This record gives sequence, C-alpha cells and structure tokens, in this order.
Amino acid sequence: MSTKQELTARLSTLAALKAKLEEMSFSEHEHEILRELLSDEEDSVSRRWLRARAEHAVSLMFPSWRGARLEEAKHPKFHDKSWWWNGASIRSLEERENGDLVLELSSYVGGGETDSIEDFVLKREWLEADDMAAVIREHCEAEAARREGRRVAQDLANAQAEVAAAQARLAKLQTG
Repeated sequence: MSTKQELTARLSTLAALKAKLEEMSFSEHEHEILRELLSDEEDSVSRRWLRARAEHAVSLMFPSWRGARLEEAKHPKFHDKSWWWNGASIRSLEERENGDLVLELSSYVGGGETDSIEDFVLKREWLEADDMAAVIREHCEAEAARREGRRVAQDLANAQAEVAAAQARLAKLQTG
C-alpha cells in the first residue's frame, strides 16, 4: 500500500519524462503519441492508487472475521451495518472535487442475498494519511462513541418518561 508521498514521486517521475520528451529528437507525431501515453499512465497510476487506498480503507472499516456474527467484532461498530457485515466490496467509486471518495459498498449477508450502502464517503485526509489504519480507527471509535452516547441519551429520556408516567399514575391512584 503506497503512501501519498510515493504516489507523488511516481507522478513527478512521469512529469519529468514528459518534460524530457521535448529535448529528444522525435517527430512531432511521435512526441504527441508519447505525451498521450505518459498522460494516460499518470491517470492510470492515480486511479490505481485511489482504488487500492479505498479498498484498504473499506477493509479496515468493514473487516472480514472468521466467526462472522458468532463472535464479537474486533472493530468499532461505527456504522449501522458494521455490526453484522462480514467484509465489504466496492461496487462503484466516484471522486468529488475536494478529493473525497463516494462509494457504493456491498456485502454478502447470507441466503444468497447482498446488502448495500450508497453514498459512503471516504475522506481525502484518510486516504492520504501515512498511517491510514490509525486515522480510520480513531474516526470509527469517535463515531461509535457518538452513536453510543446518543443511544444512552435516548434510553435515559425514555426511562424518565416512563418514570413520569408511573408517578402520574401513582398520584392518580392515591387521590382516588
């Protein structure tokens, strides 16, 4: 898994080759062919790097584990589906202007069925991070904590409503 610096070095090498073309003695037609080939290679290198980083990020966020639902997942349950998906694959990948990726993910869920998530966003900062696993784990843990806090707050509100209803019922029964 190459880092952003390695991608930048590869693209810089291709750009340097493209610049050197002008100094070489080729016909204009040959120059044009070589420029196109180098441009295509730059695009291809960038696309392959993005795809590899996205696949790695998805494998971190939706890992495959041996016991599936029979054992407790060893990753933060940051998404509604991350608790029961056993791995995920990328169906489509689209890059936004800001560098974030928008993915459509799918996972086999058993019984010949697959489930999917549309518009799943991978942040550019995650993909470019040298230690992508740590950055993603930090995000997943924060998101899992936020969701758990929201769930606890909702449970507390429900319990308080039940207590208030019980107190009102008790007051009604006591007054006769």
